[in-house]
Amino acid sequence: MSLQGIAALHGRRYHVNSFYPHLPAGQRFIDYARQSAGQRRPAFVEITTSLQSLYSSLDIVLRALGGPGTHGAFSCSAPLPLPEPEGQEPWPFRSLQGRIAGVPFVLHLQTYLDPAEPSIQDMTQLVRQLVDAIRPYTDKPWALLGCSLGCKAAFEVARALASEGRHAQLLFLMACPAPSLPIQRKVSDYSEEDFAAEVRHLGGTPEQILADEQMMRTLTPILRNDSALSEGYCVAADTTLAVPMAMIAASDDHLVTVEAARRWKRHAAAGFDWRLVYGGHFFLRQQRTQLLGWLSEAPQHPPR
Repeated sequence: MSLQGIAALHGRRYHVNSFYPHLPAGQRFIDYARQSAGQRRPAFVEITTSLQSLYSSLDIVLRALGGPGTHGAFSCSAPLPLPEPEGQEPWPFRSLQGRIAGVPFVLHLQTYLDPAEPSIQDMTQLVRQLVDAIRPYTDKPWALLGCSLGCKAAFEVARALASEGRHAQLLFLMACPAPSLPIQRKVSDYSEEDFAAEVRHLGGTPEQILADEQMMRTLTPILRNDSALSEGYCVAADTTLAVPMAMIAASDDHLVTVEAARRWKRHAAAGFDWRLVYGGHFFLRQQRTQLLGWLSEAPQHPPR
């Protein structure tokens, strides 16, 4: 069963990066596009977006072309290789073609980031933005799921909202050391060569992407920023949160030891559950079915 199916089974809504479709501007575009499509089916769709906003862009277009029922109707070809422009800036976009909700589309994906573009390297700033996005949905039962760095962000978001009297039902955490454990290796300061080797060793990045120099030039600043964000975050050992927590870790995760993951228990003031799996740092890909089962059960039987 999909995450959306599990959420529906329990009368909940499941969102993944779908913040923009719910903003007034996004809703207006979707309504306008649906009205237009109702009069005449679109011949094709052209989408231009950035890597960070890719999911939200596809979400908006799918909603505009038919609503949630069309969310599986997406297929595309791999991007064509481009020659490196010698002595010039790299190509700013890569193009893909396919079908979305049965309509032919071309997707122009931005693959170049301006080094001067500001990035979030402070957890407080990140949490403030996440809290503002999540707060409108906390009038109903809610929970947070985090993986790796996402666990620390989820912990801080839950703490911030708890201070407003908005308590999560559950934190479902995966593959992350306890928030009071400082990161010892500062990989964000590694040289380009050493950082690329670290990304490859970590796993999780498809070989096609690792072999694409232009895509790696785009992704590396993002990955460095995430590393810096994690390295600069640490809470006091006695920091606790009165929200039930479930932690899933892998016995063969070379990045997060079993002991480091289990120390989340020290921060759980309202119950803690612990599961051990196999599959490295990105075990959620191998253990998807089992994780979905646990995720389905956890809100109904929270850790104690």
